[in-house]
Amino acid sequence: SNEELTQSTFESGSIDASWTDSTGNNTAPSIVSNANNGYVPSLKLINDGNDDDPNITATVTLSTSSRYKLTVKVSYASDPDGVGDTVGLNLTARPTASSVDGIYQSTVVAETGGTYTLEFIPLDVGGGGGSTEAMLIDVGLEENTNDDTEIHFSEISVREIDNSTLPTDLYKIETMFLQKHPSTDYHKM
Repeated sequence: SNEELTQSTFESGSIDASWTDSTGNNTAPSIVSNANNGYVPSLKLINDGNDDDPNITATVTLSTSSRYKLTVKVSYASDPDGVGDTVGLNLTARPTASSVDGIYQSTVVAETGGTYTLEFIPLDVGGGGGSTEAMLIDVGLEENTNDDTEIHFSEISVREIDNSTLPTDLYKIETMFLQKHPSTDYHKM
């Protein structure tokens, strides 16, 4: 299906106006391509200020009768402070008209090379039976990440999920054998 965001990858070497910088007093988001991220042009966020949750946001108008998937590909994730530290990634999709209703949120530990998703259905928060809703997409470091935590995103994507088509990597099991214990008799299911 089609990409819903104006800019989902960062090959252009810049961040377009569809993304809003919400990094607070942290270093502003930038596009980097270096050895850390495999030389893949990526959006870099770093927690190097007093605000613990640097993030970027985009607003996109989506159908209230469809299901969507926010997908984030992490090309680099590092917390240099020491052993046991993790890079917390926060994904949020919510109506722009509400900070309470219709919020979808996921907080996960991000790793270099990981792909993370959040599925959501836009909620008509006005209650007027609207067919579309302006949704705020928020991607960034989780609030409690340690100082100098750094994350690079090679892709941030929002796509409609087509529930009528099976994925190409779906397989079915036709035959399964179960072994009774402790004998070696097999039974076909």
